Amino acid sequence: GIAMTKALAKEVANKGVTVNCISPGSVSYADDIDAVQHDGFGYQATYIQRSGSHRENANLICFLSSDDADYIVGQNIQIDGCRKQQ
Repeated sequence: GIAMTKALAKEVANKGVTVNCISPGSVSYADDIDAVQHDGFGYQATYIQRSGSHRENANLICFLSSDDADYIVGQNIQIDGCRKQQ
């Protein structure tokens, strides 16, 4: 996926199209940050001691889709709470 992202980004960059890859970590089903803080897996798997939320992933997607991110091209962005190596 990441190599394909970079290759496609190079192909279409001169047409004003941005292509990026998002690599999410564990995501809790709860929308409340207090609820995801101690959800078990994320608490142990990340340095920030919680899982991510769907809203945090959606915020990144919205940002990358906006004009504010038009210089971010061909990148793999990890949104994983500084995941620990397992």
